[in-house]
Amino acid sequence: MYIPASFLDPIREKIKSYGAKYQDIKDSIQISDNVWTTGEMGTWIKEQSLVLDTKEGLVVITGCGYPGVVSITEKAKQILPDRNIYLVMGGFHLGSASDLELKSIIKGFRNLGVKKAAPSHCSTDRCRELFKEEYKEDYIENGVGNIIEI
Repeated sequence: MYIPASFLDPIREKIKSYGAKYQDIKDSIQISDNVWTTGEMGTWIKEQSLVLDTKEGLVVITGCGYPGVVSITEKAKQILPDRNIYLVMGGFHLGSASDLELKSIIKGFRNLGVKKAAPSHCSTDRCRELFKEEYKEDYIENGVGNIIEI
């Protein structure tokens, strides 16, 4: 398992109790063919996201998006600057965001060239509405049990 270096020791012990091994992650690294971690991001709550290099472009998979979904996407672009961003999916952590803030995030996605968006848990219904309005056929309903083919 690749875990943020800031994870607490009880989490490490739990991982070991299942017979698994872990590697602390601070910076972005390639973890397998066409798969990178953004490395540890954020301040208060730290997390990492996955970046997949697909034939369509980069797919960014967030956890809860605490570091900011635009910042996470910018980091993915820094890791593989010659690749376009095909899809950003996962939690966008926008529970208290106003319409103005949500539209600013959507604009940030557009400025980064994000082709498709698939917000899920912790993104709010209003966030999903505005992304769907902006992205139209490039908006993907995302949630538990969904299969998204790239």
